[in-house]
Amino acid sequence: TPMYLAARAGHVDIIQILIGAGADVDATKTYGYHSGITGLHAAAARGNVKAVTALLDAGTNVNLAASDGGTALHCAAEYGNAAVVKALLEHQKDGKRVCDV
Repeated sequence: TPMYLAARAGHVDIIQILIGAGADVDATKTYGYHSGITGLHAAAARGNVKAVTALLDAGTNVNLAASDGGTALHCAAEYGNAAVVKALLEHQKDGKRVCDV
């Protein structure tokens, strides 16, 4: 989806335009390797903390799991993106967990 591609590339300006146009921040990639991943997964894996923050601020579901069961937090941790891990953990609100940490 356009949101997935913009988030994966870290294009925060495009993410904001898409959000303004009503794009689904939780749209998933439904083909190929790792189907079910969202823009948040892609941004987390690539270490795009600004894109992650933009998606979190837009209300993306931080707990969505891809077809392999991995969440955005799993992606960030797997690729060693400490700033993204920190952003995801700090996003926890009202005692809701990002995932089983």
